Amino acid sequence: MSKDDFKRQREELEHKEALQKMRKATEKASEDRPDGDKPKKKAKKEKKRPGALSFEDELEAEAEPSPTIAPKKMGKCQDVNASFLGKNEREKEEEAAKQEQVLRDYLLEQQKAKDEPLTLAYTYRSEVTQRELPNAVHKGIIEVKRGFTAEQVARAVHLDTERLGEKFQGKRVAGIRVEERDVMLIANAGESPCGAFIIPPTMTMIEMSAVRWAEGTPLFELGPGIIVTEMKYYESWKHTYPYSHWNPYESRLTYSHKEFIANRNSGTGIDPVRISTKPGAKR
Repeated sequence: MSKDDFKRQREELEHKEALQKMRKATEKASEDRPDGDKPKKKAKKEKKRPGALSFEDELEAEAEPSPTIAPKKMGKCQDVNASFLGKNEREKEEEAAKQEQVLRDYLLEQQKAKDEPLTLAYTYRSEVTQRELPNAVHKGIIEVKRGFTAEQVARAVHLDTERLGEKFQGKRVAGIRVEERDVMLIANAGESPCGAFIIPPTMTMIEMSAVRWAEGTPLFELGPGIIVTEMKYYESWKHTYPYSHWNPYESRLTYSHKEFIANRNSGTGIDPVRISTKPGAKR
């Protein structure tokens, strides 16, 4: 099973789990409400009809019974608050259906956002480009989806560079790839002349676009393009420029652009500025 198939199955499972949780929450809320489906029966009191009136001469005739007044039908009082009464089964089902539809619409919008195409310029650095290309790097353009993870984007770039020739391709036996090079994605820091972040492999392009500096401006600058390199190659050259200006991005931390500018001459690139941690994070 490929990673894309695995990711697709995982998203389907997450979708089903979300729907099941919504149904369970709705059923639980319905059980907790007071049962308003069975109104209490009120005992009806029968009014005694008054007896017949009689006069002195009872033998002549009996008086007719006095007229009775029919009980007045009670209408619904609009001023009474009946919100405490439980909802009937039909209303409960309609409410559950509405909540489920809201969840479906939300998941559908999320999927549309993930499928939205994204065009990225890239720079690829590796031991092969260092040896085979005049500028030691290869530049190109690739189209991905906003829902792609950093690892998926990096592998897509690596596959795109294989068009350069056999030397740029992984080892193959009988036309089957037997070696998969580990690659990683690097994104430039927004509003910074130098410095970049090594992006976690599971972070998506959508998540990257939502990250901000502590001052509120976008943290990542994707306009100039991304950088992709082989991990083994990076480990060999991380003490030199520009690799020395790359630092791993940590989602639990908040980064300050002001502090970075003040410390950029230290030669460490974007050192995580731990001015604060996000709620629930462990230092």
